[in-house]
Amino acid sequence: VRQLAAVVGLGQLGRSFAEGLVMTSWVVAGVRRDEQVASLDNPALVVIATGEDDLAGALESVPPAWRHGRLVLLQNELLPDQWERHGVDDPTVVVVWFSRKPHEPVRELRPSVAWGPHAEAIATALGAIELRCEVVTDRESLIRALVTKNTFIWATNLAGLIEPGITTSRLSGPDRDLLVALTREAVDVQAAILRRDADDLYDSCLREVEAQLRREPDRPVGGRQAPRRAARLVALAAAHHCSVPLATRAASR
Repeated sequence: VRQLAAVVGLGQLGRSFAEGLVMTSWVVAGVRRDEQVASLDNPALVVIATGEDDLAGALESVPPAWRHGRLVLLQNELLPDQWERHGVDDPTVVVVWFSRKPHEPVRELRPSVAWGPHAEAIATALGAIELRCEVVTDRESLIRALVTKNTFIWATNLAGLIEPGITTSRLSGPDRDLLVALTREAVDVQAAILRRDADDLYDSCLREVEAQLRREPDRPVGGRQAPRRAARLVALAAAHHCSVPLATRAASR
């Protein structure tokens, strides 16, 4: 029997996951922003593919009975408190390391990471569209994967605001001090949210972020989402009493 999967949010990432699920024998129902997911007939899997600013509203729209073991979350800047405060337990979390833009080929930076009850199904679905995905089974591996990806996104986006035109090779080379400082701020904020020792997360995170930058072709960092990313990091820092002078500077640009 083919199972029903819902995909909430039909942007480029949502469409990628929908395509992969269809190719691996799921029946997929797409849910646009103006539609109600609760109108669907009891899906076995619900992929929340909205943007970061829309995640809280999307989680609230999911019927409480569906918040246990059915949801798939894939946003950047994601940490467990964001789903736990909405009564979501045992989600499947995907740390996405590919991007897809209109009229451009998919750009895969490294294998994505999946954790949770549907991790194997998600890895299989991504494999069906020729994208790599590693399944991890322990929470610590998930946390470190999330912190690394969040830090990479924040550091590169904020660097582009602070030094317009800065490139990947400059950030991992002559302007490494900026990368180190931004990484420190991003890790400090996430450690405060996680109630973890920041030093325990920082060294491995910086190594991973630098290694990723060195693997990339030389290109300008940042993007149209950078101002909102900076604003969200500053707001999180304020809420958790962290000092983030560089993020504050980036948010003021």
